[in-house]
Amino acid sequence: MSLERAEWHDVLTVLRETVSIWSTGLTPHDYRRYIWLQMHHFWGRNNFRFYVYKENNEIKSSCKLYTIKIASRGKEYTFCGVGAVHTLTKHRGNQYARALLKEVVDLCESENYDGMVLFSDIGPDLYEDVGFIEIGSAEFSVYLEPANDAALTEVYSSLSFQPLREADLDVLIRHHRRWIRHQPFGVVRDSAYWKYKIAREDFLNVNSNLSWPQLQVTLIDGDTTLGGYAITECGGNTLRVMEVVGSDDACVKLWTYLFAWAEANQIKRIRGWEALIRDFEPNYKFESVLSPSLSISEMHYSERSWGRCMMLPINPEIDDWLDVNPCPVLELDHL
Repeated sequence: MSLERAEWHDVLTVLRETVSIWSTGLTPHDYRRYIWLQMHHFWGRNNFRFYVYKENNEIKSSCKLYTIKIASRGKEYTFCGVGAVHTLTKHRGNQYARALLKEVVDLCESENYDGMVLFSDIGPDLYEDVGFIEIGSAEFSVYLEPANDAALTEVYSSLSFQPLREADLDVLIRHHRRWIRHQPFGVVRDSAYWKYKIAREDFLNVNSNLSWPQLQVTLIDGDTTLGGYAITECGGNTLRVMEVVGSDDACVKLWTYLFAWAEANQIKRIRGWEALIRDFEPNYKFESVLSPSLSISEMHYSERSWGRCMMLPINPEIDDWLDVNPCPVLELDHL
C-alpha cells in the first residue's frame, strides 16, 4: 500500500464518486472544472495537493492537502490543512481512510509542518484515532423579533453590503493583519489566499444549481481605532455572519449595523461560528451592541453538525492552542 500524489486521471476517479457528496449543486462537468481551477489557481499550484492511497495500483481512499500559515504571538507556523477525506464505496469498511490519515500525518512530520488542521463534517471519531483533537464545534443562532422602527434606517444608513471583490483586498488584508495580532492564533491571509477563496465562492455562486448566496462585505475603512469589515451571506430568512474583523469600536459598529439591517429586512435569524462570540466577552451578550429599537427573541448555542475544527500539534510550541476557547478560527478559513 502507498500514499501517492494524484495524477489527474486519479482525481477524476475520485470525483466520479464525490460529485454526489460535495458538488454543491454543480453539474459533473462544472464540478470537475471547479476542482481543476482550484488546483491550477496561482495559490493552489503552490499550496494545494491531491493524494490517493493505493493498493495494487487501485485507489482505495483520497484526500486534499493545503499548506497554510497560522500566526500566534507575532510568529508564523506552517500548517497542513486536510480536506475531502474519502474512501471509494466498494472499499469501505476496511480502515483505508484511517490508514491514509496515518500516512498523511507521517508525511507532514517528515516535511516539518508545525501542525495539522481540518474541519470534519462526519464527527470527530475517525480523526481522533490518528491524533487530532477537537478545538471548536459550536455555532450560535440569534432569533429576531420583527421590527418596523424608523430609527433602524438611521442605524444602518452609513454602511452597506456590497459583493466581496478583489478590489477590496487591500482594505481586508490591512484590517485582518491588525486584528490577528490580538488573537491567540489565526490563519494568515495574503492576497493570493484571499483571491483563491473569493474565486471558489464566485464559481459556486455563478454555476451552482442551488441557491448559492454571494459573499457580501461591509467595510469601515478607518484607522486602527475605527476600521474593520464584516463578511456575510444571506439566504432566505437567515443572515450568516462569517466573520467580523477590526478594532473593538469597529466591531460594535459592524454588529449594530448587521442587527439593524436584519431587523429592517425581516430577517428571522442570524447565524455564526463560535469565533464571533469573542466580540461579546465576558458573557457573550449580544444586547451590548443593540440599540433600544432592536430586540432578540431567542439565542441558542449548539454543536455544529459540520465543519468541526480539529487540530493535531506537531511542534510542541502550539500545544497550548488546544486550550483556547472559543476557537478563534474564522469560517472563511474552512478548507
